[in-house]
Amino acid sequence: MKISAYAVVTTLLTLLGLGSLLSLRVVGLYSHQALAVVLLLGFGWAVVSRIWLARKGRLYPGLLRGFRGPDRRPQLLQASGRASFWALTALACVAVFPRTAEMTPLIATLIVLSALRVAASFLVSRRTNPGPTIVMAAVALVPVFDLGRAFLGPQLTGDPDPVVRIAPPFEGEWLVLQGGPSPLQSHHLSAYNQRFALDWG
Repeated sequence: MKISAYAVVTTLLTLLGLGSLLSLRVVGLYSHQALAVVLLLGFGWAVVSRIWLARKGRLYPGLLRGFRGPDRRPQLLQASGRASFWALTALACVAVFPRTAEMTPLIATLIVLSALRVAASFLVSRRTNPGPTIVMAAVALVPVFDLGRAFLGPQLTGDPDPVVRIAPPFEGEWLVLQGGPSPLQSHHLSAYNQRFALDWG
């Protein structure tokens, strides 16, 4: 089996890009905002790359006609692996995004762009490249783990109830912009002395 330079370079670039995203966890910058930026960049890349493939005549239309048949298996595996990354990243981003009236249009936009990005995963090239697909499918497990920590964290760790009652000067309802048991919810987790810090809005 011959491995092309294209396959090696695209796999390394995918590994570098997603490794950079995950390295944001160490410095406290990995959050739903970072995932939103990744989704927007992914959507832009999908548009540009699909236009380029269409102009070169390299789009594989077989998946649009159906998913059965041995000739479609490599493209289907590639499309499924990449779509799973984009779908899980979108789920992790939208699930923990603060819910306010001001954020509703942004959340709706992210959902639409994410759905289009997942759909674009099924517009594949005739030539498959399993390297980036394997990297993306493996990295998709990180947002799943973080979602588990965000929603099941207090039950699994025995932490107290996430509802906190605070005395004045706070009045009325306030929104926690950053704070929680998952890196998706709080950029403070990377600093041990700020683990329970909250950003209010």
